[in-house]
Amino acid sequence: MAADPKTIVQRFWDEVWNNQNPAAAEELLADDFVWHTPSLGTHRGRGPALAALGEIRAAFPDMMLTVEAMIAEGDKVVTSWVNTATHRGPYQGAAPTGQQVGWAGMTLHRVVNGCIVEHRAFADTTAPGGPHEIATR
Repeated sequence: MAADPKTIVQRFWDEVWNNQNPAAAEELLADDFVWHTPSLGTHRGRGPALAALGEIRAAFPDMMLTVEAMIAEGDKVVTSWVNTATHRGPYQGAAPTGQQVGWAGMTLHRVVNGCIVEHRAFADTTAPGGPHEIATR
């Protein structure tokens, strides 16, 4: 029996997002996984989504997401989170600054048959100290 959606999403944050575990990504993300993010667009398919995450990781290699709250109902899980990182690589045209950045957001995941099929993130990356602030300097 598949784990409950909340457990699957927590594993996504821990194993895929924070630890970049490709085996966990294969297990937790559906082949037709869709990632929607206003600042980065929509990525259809596990591969393109993981490539986009890789680009973020290249700019912020020590990025760490901390879950503040998680609520689940049926196949949907909403997470409130905070990301912290150091700007070590190019990001949206900005050269690395070495600065610490942080941003908060919320993500809605949809889980079907034990796999995440949709990731819809809303992040406040434009707040002071966020990654878009460094990209516009």
